[in-house]
Amino acid sequence: MANEETCNEYIESLDDPKVSKIVSNCTFEDLIFDHSIVTSSIVQDYDFTCDRNYLRQLYGVLYMVGMGIGSYIMGAISDKFGRMKALMLGVLLVSGSGILGAFMPDQHSYGILRFLTGIGGNAFFMVTFVICVEYVGPKYTMLSGLIIEIPFALGELVLGLEAYFIRDWVTLQLVAHIPVLLLFGLWFLIPESPRWLLATGRLDEAQKIVRKGAKINNKELPEDIFKTDTLENESLLPSIPEENPSFLDLFKPKLMFFRSLNMMYQWFSVTMCYYGLTFASVDLLEDPYLNFALSCFIEIPGYLFCIFVMACWGRKPILSFLQVVSGLSCIAAGLLYGIKSLEILQIILSLIGKFGASACFAIVYVYTAELFPTVIRNTAIGN
Repeated sequence: MANEETCNEYIESLDDPKVSKIVSNCTFEDLIFDHSIVTSSIVQDYDFTCDRNYLRQLYGVLYMVGMGIGSYIMGAISDKFGRMKALMLGVLLVSGSGILGAFMPDQHSYGILRFLTGIGGNAFFMVTFVICVEYVGPKYTMLSGLIIEIPFALGELVLGLEAYFIRDWVTLQLVAHIPVLLLFGLWFLIPESPRWLLATGRLDEAQKIVRKGAKINNKELPEDIFKTDTLENESLLPSIPEENPSFLDLFKPKLMFFRSLNMMYQWFSVTMCYYGLTFASVDLLEDPYLNFALSCFIEIPGYLFCIFVMACWGRKPILSFLQVVSGLSCIAAGLLYGIKSLEILQIILSLIGKFGASACFAIVYVYTAELFPTVIRNTAIGN
């Protein structure tokens, strides 16, 4: 008890301007680690302390760098080789890198695997989203593109629950990544996107999948539905360029150029706001697990809000409105930082910001999928 009181007095003295302080360097052997929240961490195991403290942020951002690079790589792979191949590659990278990362002897090897996990992790949601919206008709594109966001938030809550009960980072790493191996079974359960097959001229394969789906749903398809003339008349068979589609096609012609620049800016601002609030959420209250759970839970009302209003408000108005709401809420919450008497208001503003940011994330996914053609849809979403 005496040690605890002494430690608390020391912490309080750090914020007391009347107490004189001397800056001195520490060594790993001088530190006493608090294991009341976690029993082990990469900060302790890889010595991200003292003058190496900056490495904690550096290695933490490697995952986001991997996601950024993976968005382009996985998008291009998905558009060229198929949605399911890109998804399975993502499963391999996430499961393999995540499991091996728990056994790495040093921070360098762990950082490389963390980077690869980010590359694969981008395929998990991005490619899955594209598959879902391409499986359904235009009537249900918006609904399926928004509903898929809810399991994403639920998955975050499950991870938070696992972290609450598993305070050892190695065990948590394994528990979080080993179940990912089960997703390889999707290769045998989920067919390739018929729209992608049609867009790439593989009509026979698309026909088999669509007819199988119609049989399962007890539907009758017209015999001539897969004739080229019929597909062109129904706008189901897009014109395929002589060369394979690439990243440069996002900027040709002029209309596509301005459209792509606009959406890239939207993606940049939405991503910065969403992940910034997610990473900062653990500092809202004293309990980091409760903070994380609140930050994840508030996403679900945001997605439900989009489902109910997008059909009548449209994409641009609701996206602009929510961008303003989330931006002003984040600015106000930042200005209140450090004011103890307004701590509750800061938390509320932060959650409102996360509500708007998550809703914007859902909208920009759907908006991008609707704006760009099938042959470069995943590339557009990834970039």
